[in-house]
Amino acid sequence: MTAVAISKVSSLGEFTIPDEIRKALNILGGTELFVMTDGENIILKPVSEDRVSHFERLSSVSRSFAESAGLDQSSVADLIKEVRGE
Repeated sequence: MTAVAISKVSSLGEFTIPDEIRKALNILGGTELFVMTDGENIILKPVSEDRVSHFERLSSVSRSFAESAGLDQSSVADLIKEVRGE
């Protein structure tokens, strides 16, 4: 189901997620949201414990892999810049 609504941003940068969208996604008061952009759109995703646990596991595996490959935080940042052409 696709829900569409318009919401206004306050002078403090706050906005209300319209009721029909909150209900469609089961977003309750106190629900944490990931807020990101793809350059043109704002993307909000509810944070679930499963997602947080999954992210923590991925981070742990990634850190272990980097360490075993002899990479530190600085060298990873350099590699990212290189791939981005910065």
